[in-house]
Amino acid sequence: MEYNDPIDSDVRKGLVIIAIQESLMKISRNDYEIVLNLLKTKYNCYITDCYLYPEYLRDILKVRYGVASGQVINQIEEKLEEFSNQLPINEFLKGLSGRESSAIQHQKKN
Repeated sequence: MEYNDPIDSDVRKGLVIIAIQESLMKISRNDYEIVLNLLKTKYNCYITDCYLYPEYLRDILKVRYGVASGQVINQIEEKLEEFSNQLPINEFLKGLSGRESSAIQHQKKN
């Protein structure tokens, strides 16, 4: 099946958003709300936009939690681990962790 299938894309996006929400809500509802507000204030975006722009979430988590942001990122990665073989989710995880995607690495080589 192609990765361009809009239904599959919506499902993947939903999985990512749920993983983010659950990881933040595990800390507290207040923290979840703070992260939402920081995303809106700094990037004029919503949590759903983090699927395409994981670097926004990574930045906001660093602002909010400092070095402990790695623990939140690890929780999100653990929730998505079984889906990480799917390219779009793998690309999200790379962006969230700060690793370059394979597409960016390919562009730098050319």
